[in-house]
Amino acid sequence: LVREERDLSRARILVLVDSSRSMATRDGTLGATRLEDAKRAVAGKLLPNLAGDLPVEVLSFDRRVEPVKDLAALQARGEGTDIVNALTDGARGQGGAGHISALVLVTDGGDETVPPANLPASAPVFALAVGSDLVDQADLRIERVEHPARADEQTEIEIKIDVAASGSGAFFHKLGVPKLTLYEGNAPVAAAEVKLTPEASRRTVVLRVKAG
Repeated sequence: LVREERDLSRARILVLVDSSRSMATRDGTLGATRLEDAKRAVAGKLLPNLAGDLPVEVLSFDRRVEPVKDLAALQARGEGTDIVNALTDGARGQGGAGHISALVLVTDGGDETVPPANLPASAPVFALAVGSDLVDQADLRIERVEHPARADEQTEIEIKIDVAASGSGAFFHKLGVPKLTLYEGNAPVAAAEVKLTPEASRRTVVLRVKAG
């Protein structure tokens, strides 16, 4: 049996805040921009709730990832939202050294089709959405991924993935039955079809894989 041991004294949590131009859209609380709402949520709720034994680092991302020295001064000037790059750079330890215990994305979304290949096996990803209500927006998204922090080699583990869609009936008809695929690097290791309808627009998909 092989067990992976980590130095938790160097573990940390990364909060990745979207700084693309779309975050300047004023559809937030009382006419605030999406970024203003995001900064308010991060400073007023997220960071206080995450305060504890592990340090929390805030990074901004658009097409690249940058450390945030002053959250209040952060502006929405980026050329686009590259969520995959934000996750992979965060997973590689962007912003400092040490084990990444969790990544928190604060974003209004982005269209990406490339699977994030280099995420660490023990780093769950959480998302905090900002912007207008998505009820009428045509959108297919992964809202949450949950899996064990560690496992013995060749042990079967469960990965729970919350998938959701929103939009018109025509969008759901066009959507059909999308396929959710889990990758290790560039190799697919598990997959499942996800049937979503306007009446059942959220599903938790459970994929079972063997730990490497």
